[in-house]
Amino acid sequence: MSEIWKQRIHRGEGPGLFYYRDWHGAEAYRVVSSGKALTLVEVKAGATVAGDMLDAARKIRAALPAATPVTTCLVYGGDTTQKRSDATILPWTAIQDRTW
Repeated sequence: MSEIWKQRIHRGEGPGLFYYRDWHGAEAYRVVSSGKALTLVEVKAGATVAGDMLDAARKIRAALPAATPVTTCLVYGGDTTQKRSDATILPWTAIQDRTW
């Protein structure tokens, strides 16, 4: 998360990083705000992507107003970038290549 923070500060943006947890325990490691758009960021240490790694982000996304533009990103310990229908999967080594 410090890398995302540094990128945003160097571009002259505010940090825009938040933690989210609802009453039911669904939580996102970080929420990155860019204007009205949000990016839900989950961070997992595992080198293999499991289907349930995005469950909390999916619950949070469903709870947000439909008009809110939301993307989901999973940063993990593997080495392959993947694009799924509802998320981008990034190895931790690739976060500096993405604009947050």
